[in-house]
Amino acid sequence: MDFKVAAPSLPPLSPVAGTAPPTPEDFARLYAELAESRQTIARHEAALHAADLKIQALTLELAHHQRLRCGQRSETLAAAGQRELFAETVAADQAAIEAELEQLIAKPRPKPPRKPRVRAGRQPLPSHLPRIEHRHEPESCQCGACGQNLTLIGEDLTEQLDVEPARFFVHRHSRPQYACPHCETVTAAPVPPAVIDGGLAATGLLVWVLIGQYLDHAPLYRLAKARRKFFDLAKANGSPVAARALRHIARLYRIEAKLQDQPPRVRQRWRAQHGLPRLRLYHAWLVKTRAAVPDGTGTAKALD
Repeated sequence: MDFKVAAPSLPPLSPVAGTAPPTPEDFARLYAELAESRQTIARHEAALHAADLKIQALTLELAHHQRLRCGQRSETLAAAGQRELFAETVAADQAAIEAELEQLIAKPRPKPPRKPRVRAGRQPLPSHLPRIEHRHEPESCQCGACGQNLTLIGEDLTEQLDVEPARFFVHRHSRPQYACPHCETVTAAPVPPAVIDGGLAATGLLVWVLIGQYLDHAPLYRLAKARRKFFDLAKANGSPVAARALRHIARLYRIEAKLQDQPPRVRQRWRAQHGLPRLRLYHAWLVKTRAAVPDGTGTAKALD
């Protein structure tokens, strides 16, 4: 048997008896309060988002430092438990280190001696380096204005650091200054030309640096390892994005491992045939994944 219950009838909305209807000023005040509430909620949401990003960054940094301090140096995702063989030895060593550290902290430590104050400005070149003297005399010992003999009144000393392979030495340029007692003029040889005016580096040192940078293939800077950041992410929170990135990189490493003993032409052909398609696939995945990851996260930094 079906029972039907009639819905109670609601009275029409009307102002509460004894009160005046809302005015336009009341509606304006309510809208202002609503807008302020929305702004407050937006600020809180932004603060929560920033806090989440900070937590992710700190978690990643903590995992990185823990790996550097206690973990393996190799960035392989090997099975855990291999270090358990030495758990007792590690615990004993740690206890001994902590006990020794407590003893050292308890001992009064003498104040370190004050370091000598280094004067401001350019420091002189090391005194133990050999000096090669260069004396630059003026073209004539007679005054160019009146023809009288010049009198030595001093000299201007400048030094430049130079290098031969595995040997540093200093060029010392001495420019005697002569004065004419008759017309009261000072004469000296011109300053020797240099690659960098007023610089401490002589031509030989500059050439040595350029050869080391560009001819001997010494890099101007070191590239940070699209892989160590992914490894830290995978260790910190088991990021699936980081795990997939590591798999992409591992495939590239396996391709390169087959080329260790091959001549350059074989390497070039093998990389074009196998490595380049894999690298393009990896790049396309990086671009697509980055578009879906919020800015400021550890995953976004690793992808960048």
